Amino acid sequence: AEVLKSPLLVGKALDSLGSFVRIARIGQMKNTELYDDSPIVVASTLTDPKMLDRAWRLDIAPDSSFTFGPGDGEEGAVSKGRLGEPLLIGNEVITVSAQHALIQARGLELFGPYAIILHSRDGLIASVSERLDVTAVDKEVAVLRVVYKDQNAQRTADLANALCEAYMDDYVNTRSAAANQTVYFIDEKLKKVGNDLTNAEARLEQYKRDNRVVNTLQETETGLRQVSSLEVQRINLEMSEKAVNELEAYIAEGDYFDGAAINFGFGDLLLTELAKRLKQLRDERRDLLLRYTEESGQVVSHDAKITEVVRYIKEAIARNKAEVITKRKELDEALLIASSQFDGLPKRERDMQVLEREFQLQKQVYEFLSQKRIEASIAASALISFHRVLQPATVAKEPVSPNRTLITFVAGLLGLVGGMALVLIWNTSSGKVSAREEIEQRSAVPVCGVVRKEAPESDFDTLVKSLLVKGELRSGQVVVVASTLCGEGRTHLSQGLAEALVRAGHPVTLVHQVLAPHADRTTVVNGYTDVVRSVREGLSDVAHIEALRTADGIVLVDALPTAMSVDGVQAMKAADLSLFVVRAGRTQLTALVQPDLLMAEYGLTNLRIVLNDAHRATSYSGTFIGTRYQHGTRAGGVVQRAKQYITAYLG
Repeated sequence: AEVLKSPLLVGKALDSLGSFVRIARIGQMKNTELYDDSPIVVASTLTDPKMLDRAWRLDIAPDSSFTFGPGDGEEGAVSKGRLGEPLLIGNEVITVSAQHALIQARGLELFGPYAIILHSRDGLIASVSERLDVTAVDKEVAVLRVVYKDQNAQRTADLANALCEAYMDDYVNTRSAAANQTVYFIDEKLKKVGNDLTNAEARLEQYKRDNRVVNTLQETETGLRQVSSLEVQRINLEMSEKAVNELEAYIAEGDYFDGAAINFGFGDLLLTELAKRLKQLRDERRDLLLRYTEESGQVVSHDAKITEVVRYIKEAIARNKAEVITKRKELDEALLIASSQFDGLPKRERDMQVLEREFQLQKQVYEFLSQKRIEASIAASALISFHRVLQPATVAKEPVSPNRTLITFVAGLLGLVGGMALVLIWNTSSGKVSAREEIEQRSAVPVCGVVRKEAPESDFDTLVKSLLVKGELRSGQVVVVASTLCGEGRTHLSQGLAEALVRAGHPVTLVHQVLAPHADRTTVVNGYTDVVRSVREGLSDVAHIEALRTADGIVLVDALPTAMSVDGVQAMKAADLSLFVVRAGRTQLTALVQPDLLMAEYGLTNLRIVLNDAHRATSYSGTFIGTRYQHGTRAGGVVQRAKQYITAYLG
């Protein structure tokens, strides 16, 4: 898994794909990355680190000209060029070309803005490594899962497959290179052993002819086998010594495992593990250099680990060399002892045995090396990896991230919970009037009716009917509409009541009290007489209002706010009925004591409260809130009922 994620193999995979340029079409909402369907090709010779691994903007015009400059939010000069012609940017050259065959085959659009990223090799390796994940399917099974995430589905499949191919090719090349080196070493040995075998055979044949010797003594066979075995051990010891010397020279060079690992031909498990550890540390150091400098603590700490492993390897090499010298001395002594057993034989037979022994020895060594050469040649020629891809990466039909279903569900849930919490907090902390119950809890003044949000004509008609049924509204009365402050809907309520009374067949005069200086005026609006009356300092307006009273008509007075002028209170005192307006969502709960104070302080007995701007689903009296009190029948279907609720509550 670590080898698959190493920069060496990621770089080989990217080299096989061959593109270090990312091209995206700039859209209004987002950028769409292009891969094998890009209508343009960008070739560059950029080597300046300041120009690589950054965003550029390319705008292609219909006349095949284009502008090339820094991406959004970056500063820099903008250069102009034409498609297919080299463009000089500083000391660097880029060429933007159109793929006309691909454009015609797929119906692509060439003109427009593009976002370009010219990656350096190391920068692209680092970018890919961040989105690459290699994990084991199971600890007990030697199967790895390679996962790569990217905006383009085709690139994810291509890169994952290319990475696995690079891993298998690297394995084959590494094994083949090690086997080829072994073959070369054995060939050199075979040349020398072959010559020695030929010479030994010639000397034995010549000795037999000269001394007329046909057979050797039977009792010397055991000694010959022993000596032959010792000679073979000595040859193996020489091969191990050569491998140790090569490793010592390789370590002394200091450039550890930049390329493929070398097979040194020895079987010391400690050295093998240390060599693997050194290669792993070297790869990790390369990864760290992509993020840190040579002087950073992480890199310095890693260099200390590499130095420690090198020291361990050198100590192991020294120990192996000492063991080789000791074993050689032991083999030389054993060979001397084994050879001394032939001293008691006659000289001719002894010489014969020596020649036969040398011949047999050279023959066995030659056969041993020939067998090893065949095995090494087979390994060098076998270009088949022991690894295989169980399931190649395919182009995903749907993106794996982001999870739109989960995001939508969570967003809806959070919106629902957040909305409920917001409404609860708002109702708790706002301190504003919202329903009739709150008025009745805080004021002893009776509520005579409500006017809902975006009040329709029916609300004012209902309010007039309610007042008539209760006997509180009759012909010949003066009705004052008052409020504590401006903005409670006093004027709106006065005009709505005037129009409703006109529809009910009552003559109506609406008087608006305004502060001086204003010019008094009288007009006819929507069937009623509209009078604007300025309240002047030191003058009472009650006489003027009484003058407008008629036996069959009703006078409505839009009085001044009681908190701003006592003239409004004076009009309420002289009126037959006073309607005090409280607006839902605007009037403070603390202001509900104002009607009670007016009744107690000025002795008002004809005061009633009207709730203005009530909820859409409130009943005509304000006692109930809900769609079933607003509509005669409930909708039958779920969809129709949902529409009914939405219309009632949201409007």
